[in-house]
Amino acid sequence: MRLKSPAQFQYQKAALLIVLLVGCVIRLYGTDIVPGGLNQDEASSGYEAFSLLYYHIDRHGLRNPVHLISWGSGQNIAYSWLCMPFIAVLGLTEFSVRLPMGLVGCASIYVFYLMIREQLGERKALIGCLFFALFPWHIMKSRWGLESNLFPDLLLWGAASLVFYLSRRQYRYLYLSALIFAFSLYSYGTAYAFLPFYLAGVWIYMLLTRQLNWKHFLLSALTVFIIAIPIMLFVLINCTDLEQFQLLGMTIPKLYVSRFSSVAGNPHLLCNLKSLLSILLDQGDGLAHNSLPKYGLCYLWFVPLIPAGLFLSLKERPKYGFLIHWWFVCALCVSLVMEVNINRVNFLWIPVGYYISYALMWIAGKGKYAACSVVLVCALLFGLFLHAYFVTNRDTINFQFSDSLGEALTYAIEQDYQWIYMDGRVDPYIYALFYTQTDPYSFLETVTYIRQHTAFETIEYFGKYCSTPPTDFADIQENEAYIVDNSLLPPLDPEQYHIQPFRYFSVVSPT
Repeated sequence: MRLKSPAQFQYQKAALLIVLLVGCVIRLYGTDIVPGGLNQDEASSGYEAFSLLYYHIDRHGLRNPVHLISWGSGQNIAYSWLCMPFIAVLGLTEFSVRLPMGLVGCASIYVFYLMIREQLGERKALIGCLFFALFPWHIMKSRWGLESNLFPDLLLWGAASLVFYLSRRQYRYLYLSALIFAFSLYSYGTAYAFLPFYLAGVWIYMLLTRQLNWKHFLLSALTVFIIAIPIMLFVLINCTDLEQFQLLGMTIPKLYVSRFSSVAGNPHLLCNLKSLLSILLDQGDGLAHNSLPKYGLCYLWFVPLIPAGLFLSLKERPKYGFLIHWWFVCALCVSLVMEVNINRVNFLWIPVGYYISYALMWIAGKGKYAACSVVLVCALLFGLFLHAYFVTNRDTINFQFSDSLGEALTYAIEQDYQWIYMDGRVDPYIYALFYTQTDPYSFLETVTYIRQHTAFETIEYFGKYCSTPPTDFADIQENEAYIVDNSLLPPLDPEQYHIQPFRYFSVVSPT
C-alpha cells in the first residue's frame, strides 16, 4: 500500500477543513435573515417545543405526546424535541428554531465524507464532500426548520453507521444505526413506509453475505422495535377506532383527521411517476424555498451526472454500495405511492447527491487537471447559486415565510392594544403564539374555534389576538390594531389612521 507523504496528509487535511468550514458557514450564517420570518410549520414546531419544555403539554393540552396534533391532522415531533435544549438556552426565537437544522446539516457534511472515505478512500471522499457541502437542496433545507427535513439526515447517519460496522466489524456501529433509524420514525410519516422495507433488505443482505450473525441481528431488530413501540401504537390507533391513551407518562394521540393516505397508498402511480420525473429533470416544484430557478436541487448542469453516477457505481461496485442502491430503490418505490413534491420525497435526494458525487469523483480521478476542473466548476456554480439565493431571489423566498409579521406583532404588543386583529397568509394565530410565547394553559382557556377537530382547524381568537380581521377598516375601534398584509392595504386617510409599516406587513390603528 502506498503511504501518503506528510505534505499530502497536510494538504488533504487543510482541504477538508476548508470544505467543512464553507459548508458550515453557508448553512448557519444569517438563517434568521434569509429566509426572513417563519414558515407556519416552523412556528408550530418551535412553539410546541417551547410548550413541552416548560409546561409538558402541547397546544392541544396533551401531556408529552409522541406525535403532535398540531393543525388537526398531525405534525412530527422529533424536531421539536431537538429544538428544546436550544430554546432553553437561547429562548424561543427564529434563530433558536432554525439552529438545530443547521447544525444537523453541518454534521451531515462530515458524515457523508466519512462514509465515502470508508468506501473509496481519502482523495475521492474530498471530492464527494465538496459537492455535498455545496449541494443546493441540502443548503436550502438546512437553513429553515421544516420538521420533516430532519429525516434524510438521520437516514444518512444511519446508513453511514452501517458502513462503519461493515468496514470495521465493531458492533457499536450496528447498534448506533439501529438507534438512529428508530429515532427517524418520529421525524417524518414517510418513515413508516420506507424504513421497514429498507431495514429488512439491509438485514437480509447482511445475513445472506454472513456479515451479520443471527444474535446481533435479533438484538439490533429488538432495539428498533422497542424504541418504535410508541409510534407504532400511534399508527395503530389512527388506522383503527381505538382512542388515545397514556403510556409511561406519554400520550399516544388520536389525530382529528389522519393523513396517512397522503403519505402512502395513493393509487395514481403513473401520475406520481410523471411528477417525480418532472422534479428530477426540472429540479424544482415551483417553491422558491425548495429550489431556485436555473440551479434546482443539485445544479441543473449536473442532472446528467445522476444516471452516469448510478451506472458507474453499479459497474465499479464500491464497498457497501448496496446500502445506497437499496436506499434509492426503496425511496423510488415509496415515492410512487404518494403525492410528490420536493419535501415529501426528501429521502430521495441524498442518494441522488451520492450518484452525482460518484460521477464527479470518477471525473476527478482522471488526473490532476480533471480534479482541478471539477473543483473550479463546483466553486463557480456555488458562487452563482449564492448570489441567486441571497440577492436575486431573496424577496421571493422571504415573502413565502411571512417576513416581518413577527416585527409587526412585536410592535403591536409593545403598544399595549386591547385587541389585535391579525392578517396572515396562513394561520396567523400560530405566529401570535410563537412571538408572544403565550403559555398553552392560557391559550386553551381563551381559544375560540371557527372549525374544530378538522384536518386544518380554524381559530377565531385567543386572548386578545383575533385571526378573523374586520371586513372594513372603519370597524377598528379605539385602542385596537389590525396587522395587515401590505398587498391588501388600501389607501387610508392618515388623519384617521396611524400606519406603522414593515417590510410585508403594517400595523393599522385609529388615530
